[in-house]
Amino acid sequence: LLVAVVGLIAIVDLGLTAAGAPPLRSLLAYPFLPLAWLMGVPVADCQAVAGLLGQRLVATEVPSYFGLAALLQSHAISPRSAVIAAYALCGFAHIPSMAIFVGGLAALVPERKADLARLARRSLWAATLACLMTGCIAGLFASADRTVLGITDTISAGMEETEAVEILARCRATKRDAIEEGAADQLQAPAEAVV
Repeated sequence: LLVAVVGLIAIVDLGLTAAGAPPLRSLLAYPFLPLAWLMGVPVADCQAVAGLLGQRLVATEVPSYFGLAALLQSHAISPRSAVIAAYALCGFAHIPSMAIFVGGLAALVPERKADLARLARRSLWAATLACLMTGCIAGLFASADRTVLGITDTISAGMEETEAVEILARCRATKRDAIEEGAADQLQAPAEAVV
């Protein structure tokens, strides 16, 4: 089924290209443009990230991650957008997955095919929103000058050894300060109470 869907997408892309229209990925980007912006993607990168999200909806996350890798290699999107997109693309919220789900359950309970088909669109929408929410949470932790663990944006350009040593020293200092203030004992108290 997955190979058939990818093949159909390629045929549609060929037809659109022959007609002088933009490829399917570009057309699928339009419904996701406001959602990409709401996730926290900078406006300059919204079209690219929305295209990846639209591609993931019709195909799977695999071609979308290949597209994300190409965008990163060409420095076409910011590291913040890449972090948000990486998390938002992670999931099975796509039509091939929905078809596998409906087909598998319909084989187990053939008398409920109509119910499964009716619920499939809603479950796809809910799964898509869950993936987008994951991207939102990643966007909360990723900023222009820092990513989730306080590592600077030099990740995309390659981190130098001195920067890695500085980050490690900051982490050790934070841990030492927490232990001195007794915060570490408070964090371990609930675990000790369970034992």
